[in-house]
Formats: sequence, structure tokens, C-alpha cells
Amino acid sequence: MNGQCVSCHADPRQNPPVRGPLTIFSYATMKGFLAGATASDNGLLRKVRNIDTHGGGDRCRDLGPTTTPCKELMDWWRLEFGADAGLDGKAQGVTSLGDVTGYAVDTRDESALLTVRIYVDDADGGGTPAVEGLANASGFDGGYKGDHAFRLTLPAAARDGKQHTLYLFAVVGGKEEPIGTGVTYTAWTPKAAGRTYFTNTIQPVLQNRCGTCHPVSYDQQYVSLIAPTPTMGGTALNNELINRANGSDGHPGGNLCGTKNGSPCNLFQTWWGMEFGP
Repeated sequence: MNGQCVSCHADPRQNPPVRGPLTIFSYATMKGFLAGATASDNGLLRKVRNIDTHGGGDRCRDLGPTTTPCKELMDWWRLEFGADAGLDGKAQGVTSLGDVTGYAVDTRDESALLTVRIYVDDADGGGTPAVEGLANASGFDGGYKGDHAFRLTLPAAARDGKQHTLYLFAVVGGKEEPIGTGVTYTAWTPKAAGRTYFTNTIQPVLQNRCGTCHPVSYDQQYVSLIAPTPTMGGTALNNELINRANGSDGHPGGNLCGTKNGSPCNLFQTWWGMEFGP
């Protein structure tokens, strides 16, 4: 780390001394930072990679997190704390429609493609996952070489409008290994009755009044109907779709409803109730 860090972390033996943090020259302090869950996810590596704010930025950014000095830090972790699964990754987020994004990588072999499995409300895994797939897509993957991102959609049973926790595992050598921590989420499944109502009642009205400026489809307008989600304060009278049509959020097309009880806003209220009501 001397070559990477001494411009800011001055050697205390310099005379006269240079002001700056001295922690990298203390074995005990550095080992304390090194403590963490895995070789690829610990306090020291997170700092060096600028995952935790670091004035020196990401010191491994040029060649990736398995190169100097990150490689040496991971090797040190394994010497101090024992072998780990050699994994890095996490489930980064879950949309209101149950799309899960994240990444998973074998830090000892970045060319390997990992199968990831997601369990819902089951921290131990080992059974039938809610969904699984390859982590082989382009996208944010921690800066490793190759493509290690994934996007998976949870099944309808895991998108019931209730709070759940998902757990991510990777399959290595035929064995499931946990990655990251549980992620709490709430997601919804569109209702068949809501789709029918939209198609038969709302879509013709929107196509006639808004089709010249906006694409009109169930999926497109559903995204606006569920923003914000019901658990985040969304109601039949307070969602992106009705607020735009009413002109209350600066809609360039102006006020299409008069009041929120005018058409087509009254239709949106009925649709919202079909999707999210009791």
C-alpha cells in the first residue's frame, strides 16, 4: 500500500512529519478495519474501494477490485480469519413490481458465471428458491472484469403487497453460499380484473385524449398508478397518474379532469381500488 497511499497517509517516521492520517502504519488498527464478513466485504476493503467514503477515492479502480492493493487485502483477510467462499455481490434493490437487481462474482475467478438463487423469508435456503438465474448481464457489478449483474422477477406469490425479506445465494461447486444480507421489500402483482378494466374502459379514453403525446398501455400507466406505492402514502387520490391528469404536478398537457372526480380521474380512482383496495 506504500505506493498507493503514502501521499495522504504519511509515514510517521518522516522528519519533519507530514500531516495526515497515520492508520495504515499500525498493524493493530488496520487489522481492526479489516475485520468483517468476508475477504471481499470488510471495513478496510470497503474504505479502499470507496464504498465507504474515502478521500483517496477507489484505489483499485483502474484494474478492478481483484488487483493491487485490493487483492493483497483479500489475501491478508484470509490469512487472518480463514478461508471464505470467495464471493462478492448483493441484491441491490427490489422494484414495486418485484424486479430484483444485483450482482454476484467469484473473486478468485472473475471469468466464472455464477447461478444465483433468491429465497423469500427463508434465510437458510437449501430448498426451492423463489427464482434463480445466471449473473451474466451487463450492469453495475462492483467493478469486476466481465459481466456479473442480474435482473430477476419474483413470482406472483412473493408480490402480494405485504412486507417480505429476500435472501441471495450463489451456487459454487454445487453448494449454495449466502451473499450479502437480507433485503426487506414490498411488491405487488397486477390484478387480472384491473387489466380488464383498464383495457375496456380507461385505454380508449386515454388513447383518444393523450395518445398523441404518451404511449398508452396497461404496463405504462400501471407504473404511474403505483407511484408512490400504497405503503409509501399512495392512494386513489394521490398517485402520479391522477396528479398528472389533474395538472397538479405541472403536467405539460394541463388539467384533463377539472377535478379529481372528473373524467378520466374518476376512472383512475376505480382502477386504483381494483388493484390495491381491500
